[in-house]
Amino acid sequence: MSRTARRMFELLEPICLVTFLSDECNEELAALGHRTYWDGYFVSRAAPLGRVPAQVVDAAFYNFAEGEVARHIPSAWETIPPESSVAARERGSAASLRRILGAELAGSPGLVRPPT
Repeated sequence: MSRTARRMFELLEPICLVTFLSDECNEELAALGHRTYWDGYFVSRAAPLGRVPAQVVDAAFYNFAEGEVARHIPSAWETIPPESSVAARERGSAASLRRILGAELAGSPGLVRPPT
């Protein structure tokens, strides 16, 4: 791996992991009605693809045991639409990063999203 790619990985991977492992994200998804961690995981991670079938999600993620994705998709789509799962994941990620970074750094001009 090139030095630049390695550095990007080191900088961005912790932010990415927040979306899969933080309590805030999991609580947001559970509040929507996802029955299990894995329902929320698969639906929120696949949500940008839209309401796609399990085969598409399985192909996109490619590293789960056979049938694992199908145990959660499409039934999880019936519980929560993709747009709501993306929004929940965003809320949870932002809350988690604010907790990790602390109020002062999280509110600093370099990290605050400018108004649209």
